[in-house]
Amino acid sequence: MKTIHALLVDDDTQSLETMGLILEMDEYLVSRASSGRMALERMEGAELAQPTVDFLVMDLDMANLSGIELLTEMRRRGHNIPVMVVTGFASKGTVVELLRQGVVDFLDKPIHLEEFRIRVRRMANEALKRRRRIAPPRDPAVESADAPFRSLTVLDLANLGVPYSLRRQLDAPERNSLVLACRRPSGFDILLADIPGQDAESFYASVLIKTHFDRCRSQKMEGGEFMASLNRVIFDGAFKKRDLEAIFIRIRYGERRIEIHPAGLPCQCLVGLGGTAPRALSFSGSPLGSVQEPGLTVCGFPYLHGDRIFFVSDTRPAHGEAHKASAAILRESRMPGPQDNLDATADGLWRDMRSASIEGESHDFLLLGLELD
Repeated sequence: MKTIHALLVDDDTQSLETMGLILEMDEYLVSRASSGRMALERMEGAELAQPTVDFLVMDLDMANLSGIELLTEMRRRGHNIPVMVVTGFASKGTVVELLRQGVVDFLDKPIHLEEFRIRVRRMANEALKRRRRIAPPRDPAVESADAPFRSLTVLDLANLGVPYSLRRQLDAPERNSLVLACRRPSGFDILLADIPGQDAESFYASVLIKTHFDRCRSQKMEGGEFMASLNRVIFDGAFKKRDLEAIFIRIRYGERRIEIHPAGLPCQCLVGLGGTAPRALSFSGSPLGSVQEPGLTVCGFPYLHGDRIFFVSDTRPAHGEAHKASAAILRESRMPGPQDNLDATADGLWRDMRSASIEGESHDFLLLGLELD
């Protein structure tokens, strides 16, 4: 990625250095600017040794020249590069103005490493596509890096303290996928969510969901209460009413119990190995965000020490033939013994499920495996 030049703009020195180090580790060419005026100088070629800037990552709240003022001046001078805004929280009015200025992505602070890298990679791919449109000669480096890439979020799975395995297929157009996780004194929570759209409105909805999840992690709140409060946040706070499809998973260590709260996102589950025969379960429920009081459901079941659990969700309709095939694979699966690696088991399930997909069908597909103690 040394051919991709990123310009980072933030008046917070620590934040600027952190973002810069992350991108340099991923082999981007990085320039830093501690103010909006310095960023304009970089883009105008004040330092002749630097190549053209491909994309910009900037803080919204800066002294002297704010993020919106910098964007306005950039566009006035003809700099139409992709821009990602990093901010603690943006009001609806601010997001509307940023959308007007052509911002392609939003990221809320504090920055999570993997999410930041994923979002930047998406912009880098867009920059490579833009180069191809501007410069007809084909570049082998561009060809190899020009794979389709979609915005998504995976936060804190590695901090749960249990072995996990995650597989994703990202084919459905105009959807954003979130995988959020947090530890609790009595276990841990995981939220899988799909938000329709890839515009500023959907990014704003993503910020609302992540912010609410973070706020609730320190509260004593039952799963049903969390889903009801999440519905209120989306219903009251989003630009327009839209269906949020989600699955909330709560693992209770003390009770050795799993709770599933489905909301519109089709989900199957395979659990077993630690002394119980593998069981295949299916879940469904009403999506969130479009009505004030959606029909919320919950399913709970026990687990044993050493059990493995695999969750499968996708964006295909529940009555689709490929969806039925995936459910059948789960029902007929026989989990290997404890000596088999969790990743190897996930790989086997993943291969079988992908082979059941209908050729030419566009959908998202997720497999999440956990090993419980």
